[in-house]
Amino acid sequence: LNISDPQKMDQLLDEKNQIYLDKIEKFDPSHRMKGAKEILDFFKQKQLKIALGSASHNAPKLLEKLKLMHYFDYIVDPKTLKSKPHPDIFNDAKDHFHLEGQACIGIEDAKSGVDAIKKAQMYAIGVGSEDLSHADWHVEALDTLDLKILNQIIEGKL
Repeated sequence: LNISDPQKMDQLLDEKNQIYLDKIEKFDPSHRMKGAKEILDFFKQKQLKIALGSASHNAPKLLEKLKLMHYFDYIVDPKTLKSKPHPDIFNDAKDHFHLEGQACIGIEDAKSGVDAIKKAQMYAIGVGSEDLSHADWHVEALDTLDLKILNQIIEGKL
């Protein structure tokens, strides 16, 4: 297999994306990450704006299948932006809402994402088992985020 051939590489990427899209088609709300809906409900109760900053062009489709799209006030279009760890995706979201980084919270499950949040001067919450010790707050899973602590962080940001 010669992946230095641009046409072959494009073909393989298209095939990979189609496999991913086929998997997404089978998704429904039962596939949500535990705690995701509760966190989104909490943010909406607080009347906070919510943006999705994903490098995946398939993220909106996934949100639709999970029945979570209505929570999001803005979806960053990653096509013309540098990918994480560059802060472009997070900067685009904060700029859309006319906010300074210090008034924002970013939630990420990857080191490069936490790096991007920090470069955007936002409060970083790292989620997952990866070493995200450079995040301002790190939890193993969304459903372990303490909403009382999250509320204190939000009140300190507003």
